[in-house]
Amino acid sequence: MKIRDVASSLTLVQCINVIVQKYTSPGDVISLTSERKGFDFPTERIVYNSKVESLLNLCDSAPKLYIFDEVNIEEVLNQLVEYRSFFNPRSRYVFIGTDFIYSQMEITIRRNIFNAVFVERSSGLIYTLFPSNHSGFNHYRMKNVGQCQKDMTLPKNLFSFKLFDNWKKPKISILYYHTFVYSDCLICRKPGIEIEIFQLILRYLDVEATFSPSNDLLEDQFKLNYTHDIEIGTRLMHAGLWFEQSVTYLTDNIKFFVPTSQKIPKWRLILSVFSLEAWCAFILTLIILTSIWFLFDIAVQETNLIMAFLNAEYFFLVFFVGRSKQRREPWRYQELLYFNIILLSFTMYLFFNTRLTFLLYGTIFEKGIENSQDIVSNGLLIGSPSNLMKNLLYTIPGLENYPERYHRSCNNLTSCLDNIRNVKNLALFFSYRQFRNLTRNVFISGDGSLLLRELDQSYYTAFAVAYFQKGHPMLPLFNRYLTYLIESGIIANIVDSYSAPLMEDVQWESTQKLNFQHMMAPFYVLAVGNCLGCMVWLLEVKLNI
Repeated sequence: MKIRDVASSLTLVQCINVIVQKYTSPGDVISLTSERKGFDFPTERIVYNSKVESLLNLCDSAPKLYIFDEVNIEEVLNQLVEYRSFFNPRSRYVFIGTDFIYSQMEITIRRNIFNAVFVERSSGLIYTLFPSNHSGFNHYRMKNVGQCQKDMTLPKNLFSFKLFDNWKKPKISILYYHTFVYSDCLICRKPGIEIEIFQLILRYLDVEATFSPSNDLLEDQFKLNYTHDIEIGTRLMHAGLWFEQSVTYLTDNIKFFVPTSQKIPKWRLILSVFSLEAWCAFILTLIILTSIWFLFDIAVQETNLIMAFLNAEYFFLVFFVGRSKQRREPWRYQELLYFNIILLSFTMYLFFNTRLTFLLYGTIFEKGIENSQDIVSNGLLIGSPSNLMKNLLYTIPGLENYPERYHRSCNNLTSCLDNIRNVKNLALFFSYRQFRNLTRNVFISGDGSLLLRELDQSYYTAFAVAYFQKGHPMLPLFNRYLTYLIESGIIANIVDSYSAPLMEDVQWESTQKLNFQHMMAPFYVLAVGNCLGCMVWLLEVKLNI
């Protein structure tokens, strides 16, 4: 629209004061930065700065309203971003200048400042930037929203979040990082709670989205990828301005999980090495083979069972104790019998020793572990599933140097769980919500008690969030609808649908008991040895040695 009436300097002052009165309250700090002198506003709440460099002397509290008169926009905003103690993304910005062009105004977008208007001194026109309808939220265009005039009325939403003029099913790009352990699930074969939740919201908003996976969103929580409109995933949150631009849909506490204080008798550990099937096969095999050889002994030597037994007992004493009596020499097949029994027992011992003898030497606590200091005093290893969590360990009081020597990577979670359950020499630094489902299946003893427990103290809080660029126009809409999903229990149902079947079919191979298939090798040795013994026995009988 062609502007005919040029606003006077007085009208411009009145226009700015209307903005000040509408968007500030008594006690708010207002910052005025001007490159020229003699431009004044009749208000006591303004902190006036005649030069750009004096921004460094602003008070600690961030101004509610910034007014910039004839300044270099890029230079001023660089200072605001650099000195973040004076920077608040919720502040509003008024730039006064001459002949604004899009390249100048776009600097505010690149500095994550969206609540800004531009007032031309010569014409009094008020401009702002709106997202382009066809290009998502990464491209903007200039739009005239008003003009400074006498007795003017400001536009209704001068500094509000900006939406498209015509909402025609826009397309946006979403970068997502799966929230382990609910989404990265090969068993449930679902898209992930992130995608399911936000598909509901996008359907409600009538927005189309393309989802792109990310492998390392967690490691760089403050990096904004400008090629995407929204980033969703798990982040460890700290206090800061970043959290103001996010939508939280899941929270979790980062805690230590330690073995329970209990003593397990060694005989129970030994018996638990082999399954009931393996023990039965081993014992029955020894009974059957010994009986067969005992019958062989009766067939060739004694008709009296008592004498046959005494003869076998005599051979046992000669073979193992070295005692000698005036009795006949044992036959060679008897020596083979006892040699096979010894060989079988030795083979079984090798299986036991190479696979599960660590059960006998694991750390078994007489006293419970109550805090991080008890972890150090007991010399436990500390496991964590990511480098980020490992770095967080160094910030815990009392553990500053401990992870250097005693940290163990838990990228293979099964191995770490094995140590906690059986060896009891490791404390896991992990999230409670993600770990809760594991305790249902893996960490329950035969009497129903838990083999693992959590420490009371929570060291960090993890948030599954959607991260928006500062001032993103869809942020309030997402917040509003996500609040409805949480209050109605829909989010909880989605999370439960992932957590329930998660660990049901997981096979913990490293903690399985040895069954008959595992013991096939010693049984083969026993069978071959007995075949050789039978051949020797036949030769002895035939040749009457």
